[in-house]
Amino acid sequence: MSRAPRLWTLPGPSTFVRSVAEIATNDGIVAIIAPPHCPPQLDAALEAALHQPWLPALDARSDEPPLAALSRAFEADVRSAAALPVDRAAEGKAVVVHDLDAGSWPRWETTLRAWATGCARRPRFGAILVAIVGPACESAIKSVGLRSLPWRDVIGSRDAMLWALDRVPSTLDPLFGRLAVETAMALAGWDLDTVAQFAESFAASPRRMFDVPPSRADGVLTACWAEGTTDLLDGVAFPLLTCCGQEEVSRRVWRAQATVLFGWLETERSGFVRRHHRMLRNRVDRARAPDVDLSTLEWAEIARLSKAAFAAGDRRIALAEEARTARNALAHLEPIDYSHFARVLSLTRADRNNGGDVVRD
Repeated sequence: MSRAPRLWTLPGPSTFVRSVAEIATNDGIVAIIAPPHCPPQLDAALEAALHQPWLPALDARSDEPPLAALSRAFEADVRSAAALPVDRAAEGKAVVVHDLDAGSWPRWETTLRAWATGCARRPRFGAILVAIVGPACESAIKSVGLRSLPWRDVIGSRDAMLWALDRVPSTLDPLFGRLAVETAMALAGWDLDTVAQFAESFAASPRRMFDVPPSRADGVLTACWAEGTTDLLDGVAFPLLTCCGQEEVSRRVWRAQATVLFGWLETERSGFVRRHHRMLRNRVDRARAPDVDLSTLEWAEIARLSKAAFAAGDRRIALAEEARTARNALAHLEPIDYSHFARVLSLTRADRNNGGDVVRD
């Protein structure tokens, strides 16, 4: 059983790990460009992919000479790093070097170049070296000729959805549950720790998912991948919430609501038309428009016809009006607040429970 955290079993991270293992197995060495937001315990995730019971980890910032550290980790006595990939004693073994950064790179550069040279004669099951490198050394790694994989666009919306779903109890109303997941994803994206926090908070108090978090970053913070404050989500730049202005924060809440509530309002509209088909047909016929397809009536038209059919203050008029204004807000890129949503939800449930219509003449 892998000792890696469950995060590494998500589709995006697990695919990344397999890609790293494939390059490492074929080439004998691979560099992972890891910004600060790369999740911890990557070496634990690599163990299973590289078929290793455990991976010795070396700290590149240690005072130990690089060749001595590698010889110790591979349990091989060599005079050059170029000999390790072909050394019989090192066959089938793999080692991870952590924290290669601007400070430690000068000490390791010659050793890594020698290793890469030795890989030209490496047998199929020769030694493997995985280097976890900071973004500042990405260009230097390329100059050595090593293949590298950056932690960029790894976690996608599917990963965020699965991560959020784990935090939403099955007892939560399905509508609230889906909106909680979508809102957590929309606000936090690839930042799974924050996705989990939002999802748990929304599940405990659903009204919180309608709040637009205040922004403290308007014109102040610039997001940077190398600093861990932005990444790609499904190929699109996605800064951390702390780097977003108020307009972007509001847009993220709206995006989640539009994803869930447009479909919900459409379902309720269709249900309203079915329950009140007789009333709507009666009013349409009176307007001398018998060819109108009732299933195509929008909330605005339903509201107008309901006002003609029911007494002032009737819940069905209120439902049609509240649903119309909610849909209009979403159509104009405006998130709706909890009180508005709660009114529509209460009125739709009451209408379903009370069945069909009794119309006035």
